[in-house]
Amino acid sequence: MIRVVRGVLTETTSEAILRETRPDGAVVSPPGRALVSRLGEAGHLLDLDDAPLGSAWITPAGPLAASFLIHLVVQGTDEPLSVDSVRLALTNGLRRAAAFGIESVALAPLGVGAGNLTHEHSARVTLDAIGTHLEQGQAPLVFEIFVANDYEEEVFRRAAGSYPESETDG
Repeated sequence: MIRVVRGVLTETTSEAILRETRPDGAVVSPPGRALVSRLGEAGHLLDLDDAPLGSAWITPAGPLAASFLIHLVVQGTDEPLSVDSVRLALTNGLRRAAAFGIESVALAPLGVGAGNLTHEHSARVTLDAIGTHLEQGQAPLVFEIFVANDYEEEVFRRAAGSYPESETDG
């Protein structure tokens, strides 16, 4: 099931939060900054060695309601964020979630922001990767996409509408 939710990512009740990052664990987007600020003392969980572009790793979520953070390396040290890097990192993140038996994940629009992807490109690559994953029939099977405003909600609701088990929350 794919749900588009108007709200704050850190308020999810999903088992894991997908978080976009650079190889050194640095934040890439405003939702990522909000997430890291909520980690407080547990922010040390993000201090990892450089990871290759497109990779994904799992850490505990510290004080958040979710149990895990799944870090998606969408931007390299010398490589810009792209549709392909978001797709690869998200696909690898979903594989990690499946390996851990995680049933539900939450994420904010991936790769958006100044000089990055448009919301339309983000929605398309995100929903395509989730759709491909759902066709495999393995966990996670529940996806929450947290959006912050009317525009994001419309773009992601429209993109999710082509999947039979999608819904939106106001």
